[in-house]
Amino acid sequence: MAAPPSEFVTLVSNDGFEFIVRRESAYVAGTIKRMLDPTSNFAESISGRCKFENINGVVLEKVCEYLYYNEKHKNAKDVPDMEIPPELCLELLMAADYLNDKHNPEKEELGGLVLTNGITNQTFFSMLDILLIVDTTVAPQHGADGTFSVQDQYGMTIERNGDPFQPGDYYIGGFCSINNERCLTRTLSVSTGTHLEAFRDAVRTRDARCVITGKVALEAPYYWGGFEAAHIFPLAYEGHWREKHYGRWITIQPPTGGSINSVQNGLLLRADIHGGFDNYAISVNPDENYKIVCFRPDGDNVAGKCLDRQFLDCPDRPVDQLLRWHFRQAVLTNMRGAGEPLFETDFSSGTDMMGEILAGPKPTERLEFELFNRLALQS
Repeated sequence: MAAPPSEFVTLVSNDGFEFIVRRESAYVAGTIKRMLDPTSNFAESISGRCKFENINGVVLEKVCEYLYYNEKHKNAKDVPDMEIPPELCLELLMAADYLNDKHNPEKEELGGLVLTNGITNQTFFSMLDILLIVDTTVAPQHGADGTFSVQDQYGMTIERNGDPFQPGDYYIGGFCSINNERCLTRTLSVSTGTHLEAFRDAVRTRDARCVITGKVALEAPYYWGGFEAAHIFPLAYEGHWREKHYGRWITIQPPTGGSINSVQNGLLLRADIHGGFDNYAISVNPDENYKIVCFRPDGDNVAGKCLDRQFLDCPDRPVDQLLRWHFRQAVLTNMRGAGEPLFETDFSSGTDMMGEILAGPKPTERLEFELFNRLALQS
């Protein structure tokens, strides 16, 4: 028969200081309670020792003081505030966030990520740079450097480096919030219509293959079946393009159709890859060696690969600003909260398309895009 757990446990800081506290008091912190749970099979549950790689001795001592302070006053009313040195406020806040709230099952999840090949710690941080907004008005008052930290579910701090990103739960430390920037609703770009022929032909001539998979259009230039010229910035948002002056990035103007139809805003893609690109399921991060990033399961083994040198050396290749814009949209679309809604695009004959759109998410925007794709491009 197993011996009952000890009444005391040992908490160890990252600089080697040890604090012996009552188990019952330590259980106030959800992380510690989970580590010491006999059913968890964690080493801590056997040894009764919990080491925190992200908490130094000064901070951990104050944490231990709070554990006893909480136990002493747990049934009292009008409890006086515990004194906390101002210089420790930020570190204590981050420690408390890790030790308590982050493991509260009722705490709202900030977002998620489908882990595919090629995602490194650096890739993840580049995504968080988009997903998070650091409160620069609060952070300096508490000695913060205007950044955030990332810890895994075991309290280990994650560094910005090229190590493969591991699956699991991750927690953000710092004064930051989720970026609520509006995503441009996902819609399939269409390269039909007489005024888009120049765009389509220029993209075909330059690429002659799917730039994501590398598959060559073997029957080109006579037959392009299975290959489509895709807009990086969707044509359906031309008004937004003009409003934000994105045309300033274009150096090669098309003969017709305006700057949004420049070859520098286009990629030749395999038809199915085109759908994924327009849905922000696939993107390219120009700031990480033009790495292909998949936000959904990758059936083509392209995730983690980089665009080839032949494409990047083309003088009329897409401009980095547009690839960066697309990657930003992909991060906000797929990682924020539960993600943006996926829309049905295959309406069979006899389907009440209008009814399905109006009953679904973002009906007004969706209806505008469907009308645009069916009418405007044919003019």
